[in-house]
Amino acid sequence: MVLLGISGIWGAASSGYPVYTRVFGGVMGALCAAFLVGEFVKRRRKRMAADL
Repeated sequence: MVLLGISGIWGAASSGYPVYTRVFGGVMGALCAAFLVGEFVKRRRKRMAADL
């Protein structure tokens, strides 16, 4: 997931790609980042619940 996010952001930042590819890369990078943040929050909540 991290690799997909990095490649999406890299494609969005590269000026050599067409506009639609950069937009799609930016969207994919943002979605991967949001997914990873969600997973981190879920894992942290589980640990906090287990500690109680």
